[in-house]
Amino acid sequence: MNYQLLFDGDQIIGVLGMKVVDEVSTTPILGYDHHHPNANVLYRIITAKITRTSSDCNFHRHASSGANKFKQLRGGVTNEEFTMVKTSHLSWWRRLNWGLIRFMAQKIGRPLTHKFET
Repeated sequence: MNYQLLFDGDQIIGVLGMKVVDEVSTTPILGYDHHHPNANVLYRIITAKITRTSSDCNFHRHASSGANKFKQLRGGVTNEEFTMVKTSHLSWWRRLNWGLIRFMAQKIGRPLTHKFET
């Protein structure tokens, strides 16, 4: 995990934690001082740092739609996240495994997510 801090003088006002796997970056840690006089722009500054770091290092950026509570506090809207897997070239056995994953995601995971969404 690579951590970057945002300072105002000697005070830490923001943090991001970026993890990179196979040249794909994700940022599971992102936070800032909500009481700072410029709090309304700190999130944008931090996300710009994420974009710049990903671009400078030629990483693909995974901008997850997770962290519902955090995003809702900022007026964000919940979005579902999808992953596509091409299986037509796989053997029937491997397609069957992916079919099982698809079934569980659609029939169990998605309904549970909507049920506990606030």
